Amino acid sequence: MNELGNGSSEDLKKFVINRVCLRCFVTIFSAKLELQNVDSFFGFITDCLNDTKMIASISELIQYFPCSKVTSFIKGVYSTCEKPELLIKSLRSIKLQVYPEDRFNETLHFLEELDQRFQESHGQELKESFCTTLCSLLDPLVQIVSAEINVPKWQRIFSRLFLRAMEMVERQRHFAIPLACVLLCLYSEDLFKERWNVLVELLFSRVKVPRVSILI
Repeated sequence: MNELGNGSSEDLKKFVINRVCLRCFVTIFSAKLELQNVDSFFGFITDCLNDTKMIASISELIQYFPCSKVTSFIKGVYSTCEKPELLIKSLRSIKLQVYPEDRFNETLHFLEELDQRFQESHGQELKESFCTTLCSLLDPLVQIVSAEINVPKWQRIFSRLFLRAMEMVERQRHFAIPLACVLLCLYSEDLFKERWNVLVELLFSRVKVPRVSILI
């Protein structure tokens, strides 16, 4: 009953209503490709963010929101959110787009906001939430990006993300390794070759070779 606060009847009632509303919203909105007038839903979502059991449904719902709206939502609630790691996890189903140009710019603004929060993150749970969510968001882009990787703003954002991920890998935060690998795949070929070697050498330096006794 931890997710119900003190277990009172009012807590239980609110919990059940929120769960039902979320599932209804997801079912209704899944028939649309994207919602535009979503501002009124963010207060409800914020109210549900402290419940771990709600995150999967929130994630399903947010994927239908315009990326620009989600960016504004993060800016508005991140600093006051009781459990920012749950907010970050709720973003994992968003489908980032690189075309047309206005969608690409929205994606850049969204990633720039996440990068800023990622750089400031403290505590293993929050850092791990960032790493797993960024992996989920960025992995689909590997198959579709081309000339976008040469845009200066793209390069700045991804360089910062990679350096942050590598900093965690160096501190043996192994949950950052998949993110570092995905980020490398979104670099130019030259930068990939240069930085891949850095990552591989770091990982090999951490491998412990067992001592083997040879009997003669």
